[in-house]
Amino acid sequence: MDRLTRATVIALTFSLMCNSAALSASNAVKGTWALAGSAPKITGYIVAIRRPEGTLLDIVQFRGGSRTPIISYALAMNAYMHFIIVRDDFHDFLHLHPVLRGGHFRVPVTLAAGHRYYAYADSEPTKLGQQVLRFALQGEVPPGHQDTAVSASPNYVAAGPYVVRLSATTVRASLPQPLIARITRNGMPATDLHPYLGASAHAVLINTADLTYIHVHPTSSSPMRGMMTETLPANITVGPTLRLNTKVRKGVYKLWLQFRGGSTVYVAPFTIVAR
Repeated sequence: MDRLTRATVIALTFSLMCNSAALSASNAVKGTWALAGSAPKITGYIVAIRRPEGTLLDIVQFRGGSRTPIISYALAMNAYMHFIIVRDDFHDFLHLHPVLRGGHFRVPVTLAAGHRYYAYADSEPTKLGQQVLRFALQGEVPPGHQDTAVSASPNYVAAGPYVVRLSATTVRASLPQPLIARITRNGMPATDLHPYLGASAHAVLINTADLTYIHVHPTSSSPMRGMMTETLPANITVGPTLRLNTKVRKGVYKLWLQFRGGSTVYVAPFTIVAR
């Protein structure tokens, strides 16, 4: 057996051992398809490993009915996986990037007791396109999202030294409708905004009833508006007016808009109602 073949066999054996361990763990949780308006091409499981310093999450994904972990992923906006965690009352929001090794995505988290959390694994396995699975963390806790207010929020919110104002928080259901976000600082259009993870900003919407997921990359004017690259360099300045192209079904959505002001990432939360 030559060196390359031996290395391949060792890697495959290790991968299968990890896969078997993950699936046999007593707290392995199967993911639920969560990407609005599409059909799944993968399955996946998550294992929560309790440690004194916190919890380590281990996510493994598979093509269709295969039992071999997917090991090849496309880099999407500077990450192989965008891992979104929201608390069941939608008060907490985390955007993490697990480390990929041997088909396993691993990330440490600290979760408050007394709440269920929903984790969204947003990735692009090679040649499969965007795939999103939802996992319940601390699933023994009764979910609290049913008690969430169903009215639209005010169309403005403070985020650190900035104020983010949306053009609307009530939209028409099932019709394309851009939302315009304007970011100001000290009452003036912000001038110190920069790309975050390769985009002018990131927006995540979660339907509060069925917990489906939408991830939008708002567009903005910038001094490099002629650039035709998909990923923006981190050091350019982006404009304070963002356009979010949305089309959502009837319902209530929690929206988190993430943007980078200076060297800090801020989150602006809203409640959107589609009628």
